Amino acid sequence: MNFSVLSPNILRWIRLSALIATLFLCLATIFSLGREVVLKLDALKVANTDSAQWTFAQMEVDYFRYKSALEAVELKESTNTDEIRRQFDIFYSRVAILNDSPTYNEMLQDSYYQIPLGHIQNHLNKTTSLVDGNDQALFDAVPELSDGADLIAKDVRNVALRGLQLFISQSDTQRTSVATTLLRLAILTAAMVGVLSLVAILMFRMYRTSNQRGSEIRETATRMASVLTSSLDAIIVIDQDGYVIEYNGAASKIFGYSVEEAMGQQMETLLIPPRYFNAHRAGMKRFIDTRHKRVLGAGRIELEALHKNGHTFPVELSIDTAEQDGRLIFVSFLRDITAEKAAQKELVKARDRALAGEKAKAEFLAVMSHEMRTPLNGLLGTLSLLEDTGLSDKQKLFLDNMNESGRTLLRHVNDVLDISKFEAGQITLESEQFLLSELIESIIESEAAHSTQTKNNFKVEWHGDKINTVIGDQTKLRQILSNLISNANKFTDDGQITVHIKFEDQFSNISLIEFRVVDTGIGIKHEDIDRIFKDFETLDSTYGRQNDGTGLGLGIARRVVQLMGGQMGVDSIPGQGSTFWFRVKLGVAAQETHSPWETIEAQPQRALDILMVEDNQINRFVLRGMLEAEGHTIDEAENGRLGVVMSERKKYDLVLMDISMPVMDGMEATKTIRTGKGLSSKTPIVAVTAHALPEELEQFRTIGITDCLRKPLDKKRLHALITKFSQTTDKAGTHKNGGTDTLDTESDILDFERIDMMKDQLGEENLNSLLGRVYQEMQSVVHTLKAADPNSTDVGELIPDIHKVAGSAAALGITGIHRQLNLLEIAGKGDNPETMWDGVENLYVVWTQCAQLFSERFDIK
Repeated sequence: MNFSVLSPNILRWIRLSALIATLFLCLATIFSLGREVVLKLDALKVANTDSAQWTFAQMEVDYFRYKSALEAVELKESTNTDEIRRQFDIFYSRVAILNDSPTYNEMLQDSYYQIPLGHIQNHLNKTTSLVDGNDQALFDAVPELSDGADLIAKDVRNVALRGLQLFISQSDTQRTSVATTLLRLAILTAAMVGVLSLVAILMFRMYRTSNQRGSEIRETATRMASVLTSSLDAIIVIDQDGYVIEYNGAASKIFGYSVEEAMGQQMETLLIPPRYFNAHRAGMKRFIDTRHKRVLGAGRIELEALHKNGHTFPVELSIDTAEQDGRLIFVSFLRDITAEKAAQKELVKARDRALAGEKAKAEFLAVMSHEMRTPLNGLLGTLSLLEDTGLSDKQKLFLDNMNESGRTLLRHVNDVLDISKFEAGQITLESEQFLLSELIESIIESEAAHSTQTKNNFKVEWHGDKINTVIGDQTKLRQILSNLISNANKFTDDGQITVHIKFEDQFSNISLIEFRVVDTGIGIKHEDIDRIFKDFETLDSTYGRQNDGTGLGLGIARRVVQLMGGQMGVDSIPGQGSTFWFRVKLGVAAQETHSPWETIEAQPQRALDILMVEDNQINRFVLRGMLEAEGHTIDEAENGRLGVVMSERKKYDLVLMDISMPVMDGMEATKTIRTGKGLSSKTPIVAVTAHALPEELEQFRTIGITDCLRKPLDKKRLHALITKFSQTTDKAGTHKNGGTDTLDTESDILDFERIDMMKDQLGEENLNSLLGRVYQEMQSVVHTLKAADPNSTDVGELIPDIHKVAGSAAALGITGIHRQLNLLEIAGKGDNPETMWDGVENLYVVWTQCAQLFSERFDIK
């Protein structure tokens, strides 16, 4: 009959009727069995007595057979030791029945039975090792075994007789007990009937409940089956022995095994690569023994799995435990991540290629800065020298054209390098104090000198409260304004170019400044406005275009404005002109000061004795011409090593040091000069280089370079720098960053302009608090160095404190202490760190002067 077509209600009644019929059948069976037990009990007891009597009699028979087997060997009637073993085992088993069978338990309480049985058991235990030994040993022991058997003959007889007596007595007692038990059985049976009735009622109720739950379970099972079937992830369930008990369709697609092939198989051999067998087994054993989880419940982890065809592939696994029918099971979700891994690998390759490209770009910047600007330096420098010779008007015209072409080429090179720096993330901002009016006037002056063809008029208008002394990146601001003003000049003929500067908002010491460059030129079409800020975009790209350019200037200018946290835009009407504007925030200073790396133009005091270290012959020629024209004496060194040798032999007033050179570069040469004891070890060293990134300038300062002059060289900047050092060398041999026994003026010890500026920015109370903390730090490091024993003190342990205090001193304008500590740090990091101790006395002298000034000028605690 097909029960699957019946309704659930009919099935429920069929099951209930069967349960009731079964209950009545059980009751009838109980009564029938009770009556039958009473009738057969006596016969069963008789059978038990017969069995016991037979057992005791058979024990004696087994004993005599065992004794006969021994005697046969002893009398040499037989050599068959196997017969002895067989008879011994039978006798041993019979005695074991008497010792272990529940039938004879009560007899063991009787001493007349127990004692002789114990004698027998002891004999058998002693004899077992001989019987279980080899044949020769058993054969040799037969006389001994025979004597032992004789000793227990009486005990065997006593056990048999006493056992029968005890068993007969027990049988009588048991009959009486059985009668009582049967009565109790009848009572219990009646009680059981009542209990079964109650159970039937409870089962009926439980049946209804279980039927409801069964429906729910079937629905849940159906849903779970749907989930398992439709899941895109492989779902595999194994028991605690590792056998697969659930395996869905996605698993078949991923691993290649059908459901029929996988079910009931060991997951280890099915899906795990052989090299991971040991780790898998160890993990399973550890969890089952200790319940310590590592992979279980750890979320998604990545492993390798084995496909049916034998290849391994990466999977993402999530696994945890559950209980099923009281047994532990492991439920795992797996996903094939081969495609993801391949994509990730490609991403890593792409990243590596990108990093390699960035590295190559950075190397390109360094190389191009030197290799492209160096020949330009020679070209423009030579043209500058040529200006001072007697030239005809025609030759001057040629020279002006060459100068203009050289400067144009330099701008193009700088534009390309700036783009590369932006893409490499190597553009950073500097902060220095400068005069805004001088910056704008110098730009306009430069452009006006090149506007003879365009015949434009330039004008500057200030709006709002004019703030002249500002703090920011002067170089970047010059770059932006130069580009805008130059473009206005190029695209305007016989017109007006006006630069508007408006101070919009000021918060504390920060001012928002808007710059507008307005021209009356050709203007820009609305659809072209977005194009002009794109790299290498020019509105006129034809061969007959009137204005040259790379199309990089405005793109770079906008990047720089954004780097400064500002905005840039343009408004234009074709045929009427354009307005380029940008807004940036600049710091507001109380008064004008100069950057430590900014040259200050002044009248020269005297001619200097200068060592020029430069590998490029053209650059040496140009630089020598410029310097000798001002009356200075020049010695040349073609590389850093030769420069070190010459500086050791002669005391120079100034060393001009190229950075990129063969044999020994400028940085290594500077460190060697500073850490050595040559005659020019304390002479100011000026880097002459195209390497002028902010981080490079900081590195220059660290190794002892005093100032920096950027290539290509300009006579005006070179003159200003030489003038500065001709003034400083007139102070009884005292050089900035030189480090002498005493400092002649208070300004050599403290930078009062910087301190006053910080006072305006921070307030007097905050400044005094900072100075007080730095004073304590300086005092501590000076006294530590003064008290240290050079023979036992590790210089390397002192360098971090020296570097920290030197930085604090520089930040607050305590220049004398900064210079001395900087020299000590350079020496301590050099090849001969013990030379650092030579400068400690100078530091102490400067500290004494500094402490006196602090007590006179500042209210510190």
